[in-house]
Amino acid sequence: MASGRSKMTTLQRKQISVPSTLMGAVIGRGGNTIRALQRELDVRIQYVNSPNKPLTILNVQANLPDPE
Repeated sequence: MASGRSKMTTLQRKQISVPSTLMGAVIGRGGNTIRALQRELDVRIQYVNSPNKPLTILNVQANLPDPE
């Protein structure tokens, strides 16, 4: 019988700096790589295109289970 309690999660956010010259590899052809990362890791990745800056900031969000 189930305990009736649902697992609680906490939204975790991290910012990751990536050299702008590598963003093509992170995104992948047609966005395939970034979509696969989001699906396989169950995260959401957002970024702001900054073509004239040396670094691009990735915002990564995930709902992680709270420790019991």
